[in-house]
Amino acid sequence: MPRSAWLPSRMASGVADDDPRLSAWLAERERELADYRSDPGFAAHAAVAGAALREASGRGAVGAPAIGGRLVFSVDTAPGDGRSALVVRRLAEDVGPAVEDGPRALVDPAAVLDDGTAAIDWFSPSPDGTLVLVGLSRSGEERSIAWIFDTASGDRLDDRLDGLRHASIAWLPDGSGFLYCGYPGGRDYGRSILRHRIGEPQSADAELWSTAPDSTDWPDVALSPDGALALVHVSIGWDRTDVLLLPVDGGPARVLVEGRAGRTRLGFDGPDRLLGASSARDPRGELVRIELDRSGVADGGVEDWDLERPAVAEDLVIERALPLGDGVLLIGEGGLGSRLAFLDADGVVAPVGLPPGADLPYAVMTPGQSTLRDRVVARTARGEALFALSSPTEPPLLAAWRPGLGAPVVLDRYSAGPPGLTVRRDEVRASDGARIPVLVVEATDLDASTPPPTLLFGYGGFGLSPSTAYQPVAAAWAALGGRYVIAGIRGGRERGDEWHRSAIGPGRARVVQDFADVAAALVERGLAERDRLAIWGSSNGGLLVAQTIVRHPELCAAAYAAVPITDLLHYHRHSIARLWMSDYGDPDSPADARWLRRESPLQAVAPDPRRPAVIVTTGAHDTRVEPLHSYAFVDALLAAAEPGGRPVLLSVDAEGGHGPGRSTRRQDELWELVLGFLLTELDRRAAR
Repeated sequence: MPRSAWLPSRMASGVADDDPRLSAWLAERERELADYRSDPGFAAHAAVAGAALREASGRGAVGAPAIGGRLVFSVDTAPGDGRSALVVRRLAEDVGPAVEDGPRALVDPAAVLDDGTAAIDWFSPSPDGTLVLVGLSRSGEERSIAWIFDTASGDRLDDRLDGLRHASIAWLPDGSGFLYCGYPGGRDYGRSILRHRIGEPQSADAELWSTAPDSTDWPDVALSPDGALALVHVSIGWDRTDVLLLPVDGGPARVLVEGRAGRTRLGFDGPDRLLGASSARDPRGELVRIELDRSGVADGGVEDWDLERPAVAEDLVIERALPLGDGVLLIGEGGLGSRLAFLDADGVVAPVGLPPGADLPYAVMTPGQSTLRDRVVARTARGEALFALSSPTEPPLLAAWRPGLGAPVVLDRYSAGPPGLTVRRDEVRASDGARIPVLVVEATDLDASTPPPTLLFGYGGFGLSPSTAYQPVAAAWAALGGRYVIAGIRGGRERGDEWHRSAIGPGRARVVQDFADVAAALVERGLAERDRLAIWGSSNGGLLVAQTIVRHPELCAAAYAAVPITDLLHYHRHSIARLWMSDYGDPDSPADARWLRRESPLQAVAPDPRRPAVIVTTGAHDTRVEPLHSYAFVDALLAAAEPGGRPVLLSVDAEGGHGPGRSTRRQDELWELVLGFLLTELDRRAAR
């Protein structure tokens, strides 16, 4: 079919979906999808996949916890429910760590907004837990409307705040109000820190600090125990953090670190001391201690900080340090999976074993100062750390740990993971010799004599490592007799900052090559066959899949790109995409444009009979990645396809966005389509 020239022109112009030809084009894609669904072979595969997905996803999940007084707040999904709600548990006062009461449902987003697509984007309880601020949005838009709820009664206060996308909240010690990061006027850039007093209109909120109105700098905020000083971390791109102290009642800001590559994350350890972690000097992270005085910082910049790399495992990337008892809890990752270690008062480091063994790739799921940037383990008043603990085969549960406890204690869980599954670590040598960590999820009794259908996942960007938390799609694929593989390719932070930095800008080609190297290694080791290999990725991982389709069309038999970025020459003109420039580069720069043109998959599509079967999904309300990326890429693939060639399908979620907040039921429906497609196409390729 001929290419629709107006689709890429919309990407180039920055105009979204106002062209009347789009409705007709989308209707044609819907007909193609419906025709494919009517095929008996697909229907049989989809039915089996749907049953496996519902079995895997219906087990319930505990969300990342936050503490207010003796109350633990989390966004949970109850078994079989399919919808998430904010729930409350009460910690036992005299014995512990233990839960005395709960979970009690507090906020049902669908009921609050009278909309079945509503979801909780973030939440923050007051220090004593009597109030909780909750950000909600519809249809996956993530443009949060925030309300305050009374924890005891569940009543909603009159206060309403808008423009709190990916909010960072710091409550005043007395609970009378809070500092927050928001976007005045609903703009997409120019994040500000404001102060809200409960009972007052948002229009009365005082602005304490702000980036420039068009700035992509990303501040978040915390408060000292006495509420006098605001600690502000400003993420500059995805590989640099500036840090400053801001007197809440006025006065100049004091800069702690500025203009230096590396991530720094600090917190108050009492009123006059900061404790945290920084990769400003060591890309794997170091422990930071800074003494303060009320006139500012006693010492100068990074060179004068008390920095040390404790005697932790070589591959532990320290992301956070949290005072706990008489020591420090070190929080980080290593390869693929979370790692915890405890540094006692004598300087002795001991790993925190994660049940049933530290060898498994666990994920410590924790709430953050913002949903994009930070991870914080919640602390009880008695010096216990709380977190949601999960692995690729076990749904998230609520766990607690304190010094001397040994392994974490399970406080609450809904159900165990599906039986008969196993997860193991592996490693692949990239073509340049680098060691790429991988995880393999499969059935315990999988027949090793013949490679099974294999699904390979990758992300590779922004210093974000793939999650090792429970994934129903991985469990379902393994239960169906397949092998699910997670690749920790460069661009993430699996091995520290350098693992990320080596794959940004012109190094983006390294991400695609790493992914191809992992696929080749699976085939060489007899773990996969190319005719039974499928790949998938989401968002930046969708870009990876799109690039792989055009750069390595022989790599696999089927591919799934979810909410993908596909046009690197014009991505920055849509939604909040200029936040990605530190990884992708600036298309308006002639120097960057040269390599971006080389790496952009949309512009590289050409006829190739080796190309795999492709399915692309997007959400009509996606405010992170403009859906036109998906439309233009599918259009280009269709134009380049041979008559009777492998299918190229598009599915648009008319009530969805980028993915967060989608109910379990709707997520299962999406994956039933995708797994049905992948299994059908792998069977067809293998039969040829």
